[in-house]
This record gives sequence, structure tokens and C-alpha cells, in this order.
Amino acid sequence: MPTPEVARLRGLLADAVAAADELGDDARPEPEGVGYFADAAASSITDAIAEIAAYAGEITMFVGAGVSMEAELPPWNALVRKLLIGASSPTADNDAVTAWADTVLQEGPLAAAAVAEALYPDEGTFRRALRDALYVRDPRTYVPGALAGQIAWLKQRMGAGLALLTVNYDGLLEAAVAERGLEPASYVRARSEQLGKAAIWHLHGRLIRAASGKSWQREGKLVLSEGSYVRSTTSTFPQGFVAQRLRGSLCVFVGLSMTDPNFIRWLYTSADESGGPRFVIFVRQASTVADQRVQEMLEHSAAARWARYNVTPVWANYYGEVAQLIHEIGLRREGGAANDFAARARLRLANGAASLAPPDPAQFAEAQREGSDWLRGRLRDVRAICAAATPAVDLSSHHLGLAIWAIDHDTGEIMNWISSDRAYQELDAVVRNPLHVRSRWVAAVAIASGVAVEQDPKVYASRWRFVRAIPVIVEPDNERSPVGAVTLTSTTPLRDFPLAKDKAPPGVLRAVDDFLNAQVGEFFRG
Repeated sequence: MPTPEVARLRGLLADAVAAADELGDDARPEPEGVGYFADAAASSITDAIAEIAAYAGEITMFVGAGVSMEAELPPWNALVRKLLIGASSPTADNDAVTAWADTVLQEGPLAAAAVAEALYPDEGTFRRALRDALYVRDPRTYVPGALAGQIAWLKQRMGAGLALLTVNYDGLLEAAVAERGLEPASYVRARSEQLGKAAIWHLHGRLIRAASGKSWQREGKLVLSEGSYVRSTTSTFPQGFVAQRLRGSLCVFVGLSMTDPNFIRWLYTSADESGGPRFVIFVRQASTVADQRVQEMLEHSAAARWARYNVTPVWANYYGEVAQLIHEIGLRREGGAANDFAARARLRLANGAASLAPPDPAQFAEAQREGSDWLRGRLRDVRAICAAATPAVDLSSHHLGLAIWAIDHDTGEIMNWISSDRAYQELDAVVRNPLHVRSRWVAAVAIASGVAVEQDPKVYASRWRFVRAIPVIVEPDNERSPVGAVTLTSTTPLRDFPLAKDKAPPGVLRAVDDFLNAQVGEFFRG
């Protein structure tokens, strides 16, 4: 146990951090922004879309943690870390346990998972701990994000021509295909896809609730530790099943870091065999490298490495861009020349500007007044949605705000056009901010990530202490375009706000997000 003096110092440090948070961030330079597909030709996006869309045979999509992480499920290392901490004695010093877990993880996630597995008394206890580590909240509160939704959209169009294989334990892909009106079938063995169903093969096992919500589906062989990985190399599933897909189809790897030893082995052992083209989609947003020159060198060397496995790397700037890439493939496969993404984006931006930010000064002033009034009406709708929830969420005592942001994909900038609490007096007052995942503007982070994001900015210059940014997507004529974001704000701090994701009842945030996306999206449809 820490001494009283150490405990006192810790308390003083915690108070100092809290005080600094209340003061807010100092002004900092914003990174340069880029729009979706800003360098599509140089990043191999253009060629990949064309080749995948034109492929006449079957396509296999290998899906990884990117689909789970956009729904806020933990990545592999975080999952193993939770298991390690959960296996420690409840009387152990927290700081020592944390340092121990971090040290064990330095040996690699496979070895660390083996340590965790060994510390639990039996297999059943370990699997229950694994479920608890995976689902911090009620499993029903984790809903498919943009990438899972577009994978399901593509499956809806291709049917049996697209096979979905995942290393994730969760059922987000099953939920996504169900939302598209398909009947999901979840497999943990080498079964054939049944007629009229959308199969998802879980290569590393699954942790999915049964339809009744009262039990769990059969887990299959969970692959997490070094021992389970070794055992998986000799079993028909997934070993033989994956080899067959690599030999007989075009393969796309999405949402994967490509560090999984099974994937490396599968690709290495099949590198010299005939098969369809192979593409892996990497995301620059995941990189911690800030130096552009170093990033270019890393991408060049990665291309050389993956060429040895007959794999072509494709580089997207943002996680949200990957979902759009999948959509563009589907549009091209539907028969012919789909409208160019950049042209669609310009049209949607012009539609929104005509209603919300017209160039004529008198029309602009009128649009500001009408837009602010309209947003205040939508706030009343949000309060009504929350009041009708079960259990009800009472927002009557909370001061709320709404704002509409637009994207200019050509310049890589976002603009706050309309707010419920103020009206700009002239168009020049609308400031352009960079679209970048490391922007201080929550709207930019949500657009880049492709999913709703909530933060407490803790900026002394702003009264808003809860900001939830929801990407606005329009799909007229089934042609998807990210056009901006809508931000729902409150002066109540995030930790106390009843609509924060860790407090809201299941389904409420999804209902609010869908409502605001549909309402704001009408301005951009034209």
C-alpha cells in the first residue's frame, strides 16, 4: 500500500490536473486538412476500386478489428490488458498491477494472453472474463458503424458472390446485415453459405448473444493466446477454409493491422499459388508518424514487403474513408459508370450552400435567422425522443445547442454554417477549419472517423462541455456522400450529461443520431 505521503502527493497531482483541465487547452496550430479521396490515384484507391469492381469471380473480404473499434469495442492489446488486470488479486496494489500488466504485454499479445489464461482457475471462468472484457457496457449498446454498414451494403448487392470472414468475436457484422434486411448466419466452422442467408465466418471464434438475449451462442475455438494460435494451424477450420478462399477468389483485407500471425502464415504459404488479386486497405489515421517524408518512406517499404505476398496496399487517409471506398466498389459493380465521388461531393456542397450559406448578403442573413429557428425546433424534437425512451431521459434542465457543419472535400475543410444559439451577420464570418482527425473541432474528428464522437472540450473560451458530433451522410439514388456533421452540445459536463454514451439507455443515441442525420441531410440532397 502507498504511504500517506505518497497518497497526499497523488491527490495534489490529481487536483492540479483537474484545475488545468478546467482552464482548457492553449491555442495550438491545426494540422493541414484533406478531404476524402484527396490523393486517390497516388494511394492506389482509384485502381483498387476499378479492379475489384470489375472482377468477375468471387470476392472474399477479411474483416478485422477496425469494424469493432468504430463501435468502441476494445482492440486486441486493450482486451488482453483487461484480462491481465482482472486476473490479479483484488487486494493487490493498483499501480503495481498496472505496471505488471504493461510489462507482460511487452512480451507480445500472444504471450500476454497465455499468461492471463493461465491465471484464471478454469476455462469457463476465463471465457466469462473475456466476455466481460470485450463488452464493458450492455452488448445491445454496441451498434454497427459506417464500415460494418457498407460491408453489409455490398453483401446485399453481391449475395453469394461476396464471402465475409472475420477475426472479431463480436456480432457487429451480423447486426449490420440484419439492418439491411438480410438473414445473418454466424459460423465457427467450414459450412457452406445457405441459400437466402448472409454468412459470416468467425475464424477465431465468437462471443455473441443468442437471439433471446439470455444466453450465448456456441463460441467455437477461441483464438487469443499462443497456445490457441498453434492449435488453429492444424485444424481444418480456419486453416483449410482460408487457404481455399485465397486460392479461389479476389481477397480484400479491411480493418486489419496485418500483424496477426495467422494472416502472415496464410499469405506466406499461398504466395506462390495461383489465385485472384489481393488488396489490403491501410489507414494513415492509425499512424503516429507526423513527418510526411517518413510516412512516404514507410508506405514505399510496405508496398515492397507486401508485394512478396502478392498483396497490393491501398492507403486511405481516414477510417471513414474506408467505408466510402467499399461503397464506391458497390456502385461500380451495379452496372456501369457510377457518378464520380468528387463530383457528387461538389453537388451536395452546392445544394447545402444554396439553403444555408447563400452568397447574397440579404439572403445569407435570412438563412441564418431561419436556420437557427429550425435548429431550435429540432432541439425540441430531440428532447421529445429522449422523453419517450424507456427509461426516459429528462433533458428539461439542460441547456442544449445544435450546429450544422459542411465539408468541402476539394479543399479539405469544414465550415460551421448554422448554429441554434447565434446567427452570423455576414458570410465572411464563417471560418474554414481543416478536416483532420487530430483537429480540435469534434465535428472534424467525427467526419474523419466516420462515426459519432463525443468529447468534453474543456476550453475556457466555450461554454459547451458536452459535444456529440454525428457525421451527416446522404444517399439519394443509393449514392452515398459524407456531406458534413451535426453537433449536439450541452453546457453540462460530459461526465454528468444523461445522454452521454455510458449513461444513455440502449437505442436512444442511435435514435437521436439517425433523426438528426436524416433532418440535416435534407439540406444537401437538393
